[in-house]
Amino acid sequence: MTGRYLFMGLSAQLERADFSRATLSGSSGSADAPDILITPLHRTPGEWTFRVVRGTQPPTVTDIEGVLALAQASFDGGYDTLACETADEIAHYTKTHKGVAMRVEPRADYQAQMWGAAAFNEDFILQSPEARRVLAELGVMSAQGVIRRKQRDKLIQIKNLTKAVYGGLRELDLKQVRAVDAACGKSYISFILYYYLHKELGYPVHFTGIDSNPRLIENSRAIQERLGYEHMAFHTSTLEAFEAGGAVDLLYSLHGCDTATDEAIALGVRTRAKMIIVVPCCHTEVRGQLGKNHPLRGVTRYGLFEDQFAALLTDAMRALALEAEGYKVATFRFVTPDVSTKNVLLRALYTGTPSKTARSEYDDLRKQFDVRPSIERLLGWQA
Repeated sequence: MTGRYLFMGLSAQLERADFSRATLSGSSGSADAPDILITPLHRTPGEWTFRVVRGTQPPTVTDIEGVLALAQASFDGGYDTLACETADEIAHYTKTHKGVAMRVEPRADYQAQMWGAAAFNEDFILQSPEARRVLAELGVMSAQGVIRRKQRDKLIQIKNLTKAVYGGLRELDLKQVRAVDAACGKSYISFILYYYLHKELGYPVHFTGIDSNPRLIENSRAIQERLGYEHMAFHTSTLEAFEAGGAVDLLYSLHGCDTATDEAIALGVRTRAKMIIVVPCCHTEVRGQLGKNHPLRGVTRYGLFEDQFAALLTDAMRALALEAEGYKVATFRFVTPDVSTKNVLLRALYTGTPSKTARSEYDDLRKQFDVRPSIERLLGWQA
């Protein structure tokens, strides 16, 4: 099947035994472009048929060539996305000015056990009218309930961080959530977490957002007022200067640039937060400290590898520092690289038992590579 749009790999996905459904959606959100749902109807070797449902029209039956032709015609019309779902992944096809962009993300339910969130319902955001209202206030969704094209990756990040929080809360068996959003920015995560933890799960909550940009803090306060979310407070402050003034159950920081992630970790350790979640961004400090006389100079002599190694070394030392301070650390792939290349998530749960082994391993890395990350100073390790 040829045409203006190339749906790379779609035929193979439709032929998979675990194909469950494909959904064609339009960005207009109007009744003229209702979602088109394609589900498997009959499979025999070399023969596949599918049931097609378009809005309120009667269902029709077609084959693989018919599905490809439907996708072509739909992208020529008012449709711009096609999501094809199998047991372990979702392939997203998006209409662009150059043709079709394609990316694949793992299904959340397929990886639920790894995240420790087997009962997590990732569709809560789209199922709840109030959650959709929150997304509309944040600009992720239009007032008509359509996810904005440029915000789809943001929505994936929101859901995955919420999932990581949910899994940690189940493991810790917390009865309330006093949360700190370190370097909160536009507070996407905080507003969704407030809704999900308080309104969906029934936790007593209080959220504190911190950012050094007063304009962002005022914007978050305005959204809070419009939503009527009482148990929130936003403060203009640096992370180093902030005083929590009480116990912290959860501290998180999404894409804190370079040493901002270290500042968030240190704030979490300083407040003995029961759970710390960080998704680091940029690792320029350690890269700038790497010399030429270390054990892996044959790797870091190449610029791209030096970038990747500096990120790996930085985050490994952060994980060891957290363990040395009495946390149990797990690392996850936050999102797929096509959503964001900054896709490492560290989740630390407080145990109260500092690890001498982790501190020794940290010191070994520091000596081998002759680096002094800011986390040492921020944790008060340096004399």
